[in-house]
Order: sequence, then C-alpha cells, then structure tokens
Amino acid sequence: MLAFGFFWAVHSIYVIYSYLNSYDWVETPSQVVSVNFVRHDDSQGRQDTYERKVSYKYSYFGQEFLSDRESFGFVRFFSDPNEKYVSKQTINVYVNPNSPSQSVIYRFNGATFLMQLLIMLISFGGVYLFRPKWLKNITRRSSKEF
Repeated sequence: MLAFGFFWAVHSIYVIYSYLNSYDWVETPSQVVSVNFVRHDDSQGRQDTYERKVSYKYSYFGQEFLSDRESFGFVRFFSDPNEKYVSKQTINVYVNPNSPSQSVIYRFNGATFLMQLLIMLISFGGVYLFRPKWLKNITRRSSKEF
C-alpha cells in the first residue's frame, strides 16, 4: 500500500512539473502519420478499453521530427475507438524550443491538472497514514525534541 501511494505521489509530481515546465513550449503545426487503437480486454467481462497511439511529424526550424506523445502522464484509454485523429490530418502540437525533439499534443488540461494534484495529496496522505512503525517512531521522537 505504501509503495502504491508513493508511486502515485511521484507520478503526480512528474505530471505537474511537466505542465509547469512546458509553459513556454511553442505551438507548431504537425501532420498525423498514423493512429492505432490497441484493445485491452477486461478480465472481468465488462467493457473493453482502447489505448490510442498517435504518431505525428512536425518541422521546427527546418528540421523534421517524429513523435507519439499525446499528453504528459499515462496513456489515455477510451471505451470505443474514435475518429478524433485521422492520418494526414493537420493538428497543432507544442514543441520544446530548447529541445525540439520533445513535443506533446495536449500541453495542459485544467481538469487533469486538478485530478493529479488531488491524487498527489491523497497519495502523500496515504503514505503518511500507512507509514511503517519504525518511521512512526522516528517521527514521534523528532517532534518531541522540538
């Protein structure tokens, strides 16, 4: 349980850091190269989910790049394959001006940001509440010293 909470806390910090770090990324037109959906079977017989894999190419200062990052964090899952992106479609992506090989389709999403922040707070709370006994003793000792 502790490892799970710690993992989510670290992941949330990474996503929030990525959001803040990509603030100055440059919006650049790109072209969708391919869109594939990978089906994930539900082991309990409920509705299967689909993972969307989008690859796109873009040009930045005359140099061509190919990328497949749709957003920061985990991949997006859908209940049905959708036609949001089609091959040869022109879309805008955000490119890191300091490292043009880094790009993302969705740089920032307020709802996802708030969800990550909430997950981070809950995860750190869980890590604190379910910390091992030896760590509780250290915490108690250090608080008594002050």
